[in-house]
Amino acid sequence: PLSLTAGALLFGAALLAGGGAEWAWQTARARGARWTGLVPRLDRRRVVLVVGTASIVVALLVGLTGDLGARRFYLAWGGLGLLAAALVALTLWRRRLGMTLLVGAAAAELAAASLVAPFREAIPAEVYRSERPVLAPVRADGTTYRTLSLARDDYALGEIVAGRFPYPDAPERVIYNYAVASKHNEVLTPNLSLEYGLASPDGYDGGVLPLRRWVEFMRLVVAEDEPRPDGVLRHRLHYLPDERLLDLMGVKWVITSVLREARWDGVPFDRLATRRLGPGQRYELPVPDVPASAIALLSSVANPELPDGSPIGRLTAIGADGSVQELMVRLGQQTAIAAPAAPEGSELAAIAPPDPRLRHVDYAVRLPLESPTTVTRLVFDQVAPSGTWLVRAVTLLGEDGSSRPLPLTTRVTPVAHDDPSAVRLYRNEAPLPVAFLVPEATVLDDPAALDYLRSPRWQPARSAVVAPAPEARPLSDSAASTANDTVRILERAPERWRLASEAAGERLLVLTQAFFPGWRATLDGQPVPLVRVNYLFQGVYVPPGTHTIELLYQPRSVAVGLLVSLLALAAAAMLYAYGRLPTLPSGQGTRPPPGGPRAQALPVQPPRRGRSKRR
Repeated sequence: PLSLTAGALLFGAALLAGGGAEWAWQTARARGARWTGLVPRLDRRRVVLVVGTASIVVALLVGLTGDLGARRFYLAWGGLGLLAAALVALTLWRRRLGMTLLVGAAAAELAAASLVAPFREAIPAEVYRSERPVLAPVRADGTTYRTLSLARDDYALGEIVAGRFPYPDAPERVIYNYAVASKHNEVLTPNLSLEYGLASPDGYDGGVLPLRRWVEFMRLVVAEDEPRPDGVLRHRLHYLPDERLLDLMGVKWVITSVLREARWDGVPFDRLATRRLGPGQRYELPVPDVPASAIALLSSVANPELPDGSPIGRLTAIGADGSVQELMVRLGQQTAIAAPAAPEGSELAAIAPPDPRLRHVDYAVRLPLESPTTVTRLVFDQVAPSGTWLVRAVTLLGEDGSSRPLPLTTRVTPVAHDDPSAVRLYRNEAPLPVAFLVPEATVLDDPAALDYLRSPRWQPARSAVVAPAPEARPLSDSAASTANDTVRILERAPERWRLASEAAGERLLVLTQAFFPGWRATLDGQPVPLVRVNYLFQGVYVPPGTHTIELLYQPRSVAVGLLVSLLALAAAAMLYAYGRLPTLPSGQGTRPPPGGPRAQALPVQPPRRGRSKRR
């Protein structure tokens, strides 16, 4: 879409330049002017003013820009502008010499531009038209859920690695462009999801928009980096966010790459998700009955105020036979402080983060079990009074040398696909619907709402936080059962939602769509207020029983703009019609002048001044 927009702008600019040149040429011919007549006389003071102003602007841009590349850019364009002005001035002075140099400069510019023009290194069109295999399960799903991409694109393209590249004799630059375009399609670089009709949290599907509130909401999702001002997640999201936020954003599919995985001493780690455990917090991970004799752990500690040797966490392995084996993780022995490098004198294995933007390393350790067992559950407890235990990955090691990496989540599972590239596809096995009912609501301002969404007491399927407004009110039916509450989507379009709800009590309907001015809601045909829910999304209070809710995007700005456009069009038509009407001298009626229409078209010669000669 951006390439099409840029091409349209360039095409429009070329049309305007051609139209202006043709107008100047026709005007000069109509006046019988020579080439120098195309350019009016130039006032020296105006020329000095324009050139001086342009020079000051270029000097300011160069002086205020610290980047050397940007300075070269401004200097180059400033120099080219001065050269063009000098050639035009030379043309006015020495027409033939100036025209020759202008033609030569234009030819040189075109030749230089063609050296780097993309069409000279065009890749086959099917690269953009063909669907990548990793996206086949997503498109076959056909749901209204979103796809979240946190994959890096600096991997080797699968067709090239597997020796299945369809154009082996193509130039090297063409092969490179082919790989870049294919990987953009695989990892769904922002905007490309529109090509496949897929929705994404940071895309343009009418849901979560890159507004100011979205950038602030990203601070909940992006835990170890700073959000980008344009709202794009893929370059800032290095680990899978909290599953509750996946539900809130309507995410069912997750795309990542093997570059986020790690390997140490032959042990693979799956760093899809991170568990950030504060003092007293626990995380339990069910395991599908894996025989193990040891556990490989990848972790680090943030902001501890503890000496080396202090216990930071406890890892408990529960076997199928009911056995319980506890493994202590101590600071400086099995893990260490998250820092750019391992502490001096430490024998811990430091593992680089999954992205160069993250500077803090993690530490790998092998924890042997007292006796081999079939593990069914792992329990992680943070036992220190301060600090955050960052549990990155865990792998079960068998007596036979086998290894089973376990992602620290049970909500998303890997999905097999036929793409040979280093791309991973995961599916959220139990996503919340894109529209659902909650029995509890709390009215909080924005800072308190963000804190509430971070807290463990927030359960998106039962509770929501509503922004203060005259129509906002709390709901406190904590004992209500939502087993029989249903929401059916009858119609969904970019500017229209129609839903049917049924509930035993009053509920808050939450929609995974951004709260934005211009949306209006009706309940059984009657207008009802829209409230801002969970900091960013839309909500409607629904009474008990069966109801039909409709949401329409009807901003007043569109109606006002349409009215102004119609008035402007009517005024333009009136002015055009008035300009086409013949103007008659005062006192002259509608009778045509003598001599017929031809005489009417002849111009009237003004009388000559001065004394006339007598014959």
